[in-house]
Amino acid sequence: GVYVALQISKATFKRIKLNFVWAFGFNLVSLPFAAGVLWPLFHVLLPPELAALVMASSSVCVIMSSLLLRNFKPVGMQSVGLVEAPTSEHVPLAIAMAPTADKAALHA
Repeated sequence: GVYVALQISKATFKRIKLNFVWAFGFNLVSLPFAAGVLWPLFHVLLPPELAALVMASSSVCVIMSSLLLRNFKPVGMQSVGLVEAPTSEHVPLAIAMAPTADKAALHA
């Protein structure tokens, strides 16, 4: 219940901060090249197609990072008696949130 929800919210907020830092750093490095910072010294411009590909890859990296939340497993649930402990120390989120009758079906 509430214990799992708090763990999920903390993990989600940590992932949001990580994604923000990643996207900010990526754009901090990439935008000057797209703006032509290399033109005065080397007469090199970043083609628009490559700039679009770089920006799209930034978004894909953030999305892939967010998808890692699917692997989140609540920790410490057994010690408070909320979940019957399977063989491992961590309980997958689907099992931790499931009603007791459905847990046997999820283990199968």
